Order: sequence, then structure tokens, then C-alpha cells
Amino acid sequence: MNTLKLTVTALVLCVFFSTATYSQIASKEVDVLVENAMKKFEVAGLAVAIVKDGKIIYKKGFGIRSIETKEPVNEFTNFQIASNSKAFTTAALSILEEEGKLKWEDKGKKYIPEFKIKTQILKKL
Repeated sequence: MNTLKLTVTALVLCVFFSTATYSQIASKEVDVLVENAMKKFEVAGLAVAIVKDGKIIYKKGFGIRSIETKEPVNEFTNFQIASNSKAFTTAALSILEEEGKLKWEDKGKKYIPEFKIKTQILKKL
């Protein structure tokens, strides 16, 4: 599966669902939107979860995991999204920073006390 197509589809869906329009449409309409996006971007399979107020209000797998095995996508399917997880993490951290829940200048240890980095490695850089 083309990673770029998967990434674009995921970003389109994230933008759509982040606009809070989900509360205005039914699950069947979400299904149609996802299926149309899959066709447009030629994606074999993907999973969607919508979280509102910290609770999952919609979750569903679409399509197949593998063209060879034809196994369906479900809530346990692991997707290889490579470095795209860094972009999603940065977006999430940006939201937290904007909400005043963290500051870019703070050390990671402030929020994750068990976080350790070898100083010797840093000195070599």
C-alpha cells in the first residue's frame, strides 16, 4: 500500500472529523465518506476512530489488511505508518501547547519523569 496515499487519506479524515461535524451526521454517513475517500485515494484498508470528550464514539475498520490474504481491517489492525506518527505527535503537542498544558521550552522529564536520555550521546553530537 502506498504510504503517501494512506497518509493523505488519514489527514483528510482527521481534518474532517476534527471539525466537530460528526455530531451532525449519522454513522452511516461517516461510513459513506470513508468509503468514498478510500476509492478516491485507492486505499485497500484503514481504521477510523472518533473521540469526543475523551470517549470513543465511533470506531470501525474498512477494507482489507492485505491484498494477498484479504483479511479485513478491524480495531486490532496495526498499520505501518512509518515517520507519519511524528507529524501526528507534533500536531497533538501543538494543541496541548496552545491550550497552555505544556510549553515547548520545557524538558520532557517535566511531563514524563521516567524519561531518560544518555548525556554521553548528547555530548558526542
